[in-house]
Parts: sequence; C-alpha cells; structure tokens
Amino acid sequence: MNFRDQLKRIRRMLRDPDGNIWSRSLLKTIFNDVQRDMQRKTRVLEQMAVLNYPPRYQMSFIHDFEWQFLTSGESQFFRCLRYHHQADYSFCYKWEAQSDWGASGTIDDVGIQFTHPWEAFMGSVPCVPISIKFPSNFHTMKFIAFDRRPIDYRTKKSIMSCDSSWETRSGTPVSYYREDDEENAFIPYPRPSSIEWDDELAPPSDVSTVYSHDWEVSYVSSDSEKFTREDETNERDYVFLWELDIGTAQEEVMRGMWLFEIGTGSVGTLGQVLYTEDDTSNTELGTIMRRDGSYITQDDGIAIDILGIDNEFLMIYDSEPTDIQDDTDESDFPIFLRKYIEYGVCERAYNALTDGKIKSMSDYWKTRYSIGIEAVKLYCLKRKTDRDYRFVGQAIPARKTIRHATLPSSYPAL
Repeated sequence: MNFRDQLKRIRRMLRDPDGNIWSRSLLKTIFNDVQRDMQRKTRVLEQMAVLNYPPRYQMSFIHDFEWQFLTSGESQFFRCLRYHHQADYSFCYKWEAQSDWGASGTIDDVGIQFTHPWEAFMGSVPCVPISIKFPSNFHTMKFIAFDRRPIDYRTKKSIMSCDSSWETRSGTPVSYYREDDEENAFIPYPRPSSIEWDDELAPPSDVSTVYSHDWEVSYVSSDSEKFTREDETNERDYVFLWELDIGTAQEEVMRGMWLFEIGTGSVGTLGQVLYTEDDTSNTELGTIMRRDGSYITQDDGIAIDILGIDNEFLMIYDSEPTDIQDDTDESDFPIFLRKYIEYGVCERAYNALTDGKIKSMSDYWKTRYSIGIEAVKLYCLKRKTDRDYRFVGQAIPARKTIRHATLPSSYPAL
C-alpha cells in the first residue's frame, strides 16, 4: 500500500475525493508531520545497522564555505584538519594556531594529521579522534556493540577527567561519546586497534604475474595476465575493480584504477561493490547477482556492501520515518499501523483553515488517532515483555489444557 492508495482512503474519509478542498501537497505535508508525531509518541520504528570501521566517507572538506558545493545526493562528509572558529581558518597542528596569533612557547601535539579517515590507520597514531557517522534516520541509540562486545555511552568530560591521553589511546572500545548533539556522529573510546581491510579480493585466475601495458608482455612469463583495459582515445589504462576477467567486459563500461574515479562517467552508476566468496557475481560489471538463495535483482544486480559484525559496530536504534515524496513511496510503518496515520491526517485536515474546517469532525478523528496511539504503545509494551518457553519432547508430557464448559452447537434450538 503506497502513498497513492493511502491518499485515496484519506480523501474518502474527508469526503473530498476530487481534491476540491484539500490539495495533495497539503495532505502530503500533514501525512509526513503525523508520521513524525506518531514515532515520537510510540517509538515503534526500530532499525539495525552495521557501521564500518574505519568509517567510509564519500569526501572530505576543510572550510565552511565548501559545504554548499558538496554533492547534494550524498551525506557522508568528513571535516578534516582542525577548524579555528574565532579566526575562521583551518590548520593541522596546535602550534600553527599559536604561531599565527604571535604567541610564544610550544604546544605538544602527539600523532599525525590526515585528510581522509582511512589514512589514520596506516601504521601511525592520529592526533585527532575519528568520528563515525550515524545513519541518516538515526534518532536514539538503544544498543551498540563493537566486535560483538556491548559498549556504553560516556560523556566526553568524564573520559577527559580520567585519561590524559584519551585522544590517542587505542585498544578495545569500552564506550563511546559524542562531540555535541548537533553532529550526527559518535567517537569510540579507546580507538579500535585491530583493523581488518575486507575490500581486497584475490584474482580469480591463477597466474604468476600480472601486467598493465602491452609493451610489458615481452618481459613477463607466459602464464601472466593483463589486468587493465586500454583506453586508446584518452591514452590511459583502466583496471577492473572487482575481478581480472577481461574477456567478457562490456565496451561501454570502464573501470577506474583508483576508488575516487568511481562517480565519473558511466562507471558512476556502479558504486563500490564488495562481495564474499560464496556470492554469485556478474563478471562483466562486478555486481552481485545472487546471494544466500535470493535474487537482489532480476537483471544486472545492484552495488551492495557486504557487512559483518566482526570488528565492526553493530547498533540498534530508534529511527525517524522517511518523508513521503512520490505517490509510489511507502511509509516506514507496518501496514497494520498506517490507518492511525490516516486518522491523524483527517484530524489536522478538518482543523486546517480551509473551506472544509469542521471542529466536530476534527475532534472525532482526534479521538480515533489518540486511541490508536495508546494501542500502539500497549503493543510495544507487550512486545518487550518476558516470555516463557518450554521444550516438549517424547519423554516430556505436553502441557495440559484446561477445558471450560461450553454450550452445544445446536443451542439454542431454532
């Protein structure tokens, strides 16, 4: 049941099937507002996510003015270096800010600076903590664990007060903190010391050496294989991102040698694909065709990231519902709860300053919406109560059912 179906039901309840009083844009705005109101009151929507570590950001920026030029369709941005709010400039190490202001003395700054988060895990100690972005629909944390071990929330002040080297300490995370409530990110403490790079795949063919340019063929053995594809027009070579099989390559698809080349030209629609050994993949595009007995798509598959919970952050959180935009969009709420959203829309529509404003009808739908909210709260409460389970086998008698007296089916006689 998408938004088009729900809009028809709402218009029938409003007695405005042709939209002469309430426009679609108004009802859509009210619908999205009621969704958020229902989630705030019931917290029925929960989601689970696995966050990579090191975190994978789409791009880095330095200055405030760069924010407006970032790609609008992406959200994982990393602010690198340090920012001086009073003077409005960025710098690497603490002594640079002191030198700029003409102060004397030195300031120790242990560790290195970097521009992309993955650079902080190449064998050196970073001098600033690495933040990890929450999912875009994150609202409240319910549970979080690293490498299957639960971690707790602590304030930054409590960590600083008991550990002078809290910025550079590494080990097994025992807690996490947030810089502020406005930034949708958290920082693990201490910084995880064990990192596994799971995006490196062995070539499918068993060869002794590989080469990139045609002229290298005279210097390699006979069981070598060329792992790039030549672009004669631009005089450059491209490498396959996910496999070395070049025999079935599509002519219109090029593979960049570096990950930053993803997003340019026709290769931008592919994205980064990580797949496991047991996955069935498309040898032409590197996309996953089938996994664990289920098809991802019927044709070419999609770009997907395979995640595990080993050495990663597993989190369960209350989420915010996704706003409806098109008629084909569906609400994040289960189908059996969407009727209460419709009741809330009717309440606010009848109370809006339009020709259809009727106070008694608004109160009627408000009552039905309020009853629905209480029913959802009770549903959430019962869902989390303890349950008793009993294993029954051949040696254990089944639980006896108490039978109550009942009237015969022929009663009363007609």
